Amino acid sequence: ARWSPDDPALHAGIRWLTELGVRTVRPASPAAAADALAELLARFCAIYRLEPEHEQHLTGLIDTLRAEAGSFPLVFQHGDPGTWNVLVTPSGDTAFIDWESAEPDGMPLWDLLYFLRSYVVSAARAAGEHSRLAGFAAHFIDHGTLSDTLVEAIRRYREQVGLSGAMVEALFYTCWLHRALKQATLLPPERVDRDGHYANLLRLCL
Repeated sequence: ARWSPDDPALHAGIRWLTELGVRTVRPASPAAAADALAELLARFCAIYRLEPEHEQHLTGLIDTLRAEAGSFPLVFQHGDPGTWNVLVTPSGDTAFIDWESAEPDGMPLWDLLYFLRSYVVSAARAAGEHSRLAGFAAHFIDHGTLSDTLVEAIRRYREQVGLSGAMVEALFYTCWLHRALKQATLLPPERVDRDGHYANLLRLCL
């Protein structure tokens, strides 16, 4: 990996995950998707500390998704497409490995967001920034060198999968909420709220 906006490995991964979504779309109702996300939020709030205004904001985003007209595109989800689970083949293509977290009826955009998060954090580490939150913020929140690439990747995914622009914000926040719930199973109870990286990432975004 070159850890740069023109990195062929980065763009190959983006294309592959987008194509996975396009080829596996199964229409569902926005209300059903919103119900699933609301259940995840309730589980999160039972484990992690969340400011009341932040919980209210997330609830509002989920309600916005619920009110959307048309269908909601479920996709086959890899579930753990971090850079550590990607090989670059001799031809320059990407090969995603380690599929035990796959979900046949998964949420759209989550795989791409998670892949991009892992890429920018690794890029920041290569540049000397060892804080994962700071590395994430440099490109997802501030306008870093990779920010335009992230925006374009998400725009193309949304358009090709058939995801309404109004649904993106809810999926962005709940992606990290979902990762936080998975991480909670790996931490001792007394460390979950303090050391949960994805919960802290979600708070940072909020």
